[in-house]
Amino acid sequence: MLPNTMQVAPLSRQGCV
Repeated sequence: MLPNTMQVAPLSRQGCV
């Protein structure tokens, strides 16, 4: 959801997209 997810976990990027 937020761009911060990138820092939390690179895997989260998939969920963001």
